Amino acid sequence: MKNYSNYKINGFSLVELLVVVAIIAVLAGVGLVSYKEYTDSSRKKVLEQNWNVVVRAMENETLIVSNYLGSAIKEIDKDGDWIDESGDVTANEADARFINTETSCLTFLHSIKNHFITFKNPWQDSPKVSITVDTEGQANHKRGQIHLTCYKNSGGFGEGSGCPIPNARYYSIVYFEDAGRWFQADGMCGDECQKIKVFGSDYIISSTDAKLDCRWDQDTHGEWKQVNDINPDADY
Repeated sequence: MKNYSNYKINGFSLVELLVVVAIIAVLAGVGLVSYKEYTDSSRKKVLEQNWNVVVRAMENETLIVSNYLGSAIKEIDKDGDWIDESGDVTANEADARFINTETSCLTFLHSIKNHFITFKNPWQDSPKVSITVDTEGQANHKRGQIHLTCYKNSGGFGEGSGCPIPNARYYSIVYFEDAGRWFQADGMCGDECQKIKVFGSDYIISSTDAKLDCRWDQDTHGEWKQVNDINPDADY
């Protein structure tokens, strides 16, 4: 019979165990950094794809309306109400009219937002919306947001909200970082932080001249300056 008392069991020393733990910690840290970079890159790609879809839709609708062709998007106002052929509010989407030459800039942007309401902010754990229609400055927006705003003349975002589409001017801004280009203090952050697409007619300094240029009529097109519509489902 063998005498097992003569056998030695070789284990790891405390130093060796500490070295192994340290190596595992380093590898785990590298893995976490790589994973975060991968997820951020994926989220950015999703956001940019969504923004490109929105931009193409805005380009197409602007071209269609300006040439008196048939739109594919129905009108909905800032309160979430459909607009019928008489310009009145209706609860029935089937009765809503399509975007046309008399659709105001603000209504157009809300109609676009509603059309792509399923687009969510890729960086939010909760289902926060991605598309916002507001007059907040760029530094107040979070990454993952697609910011739509009217901007026809001096006075900041929201001016010219009553301009009918063929003569309106409006922006679409996508934010890849919190505060967009103001992610850096000098505001020199480029395409890696945000991209801007400008639509419509020329920017005009004077609001009086801008109103004449876009043939604005308050009874038909609503208020000239947009009230700051903060979306409660967005994260500012």
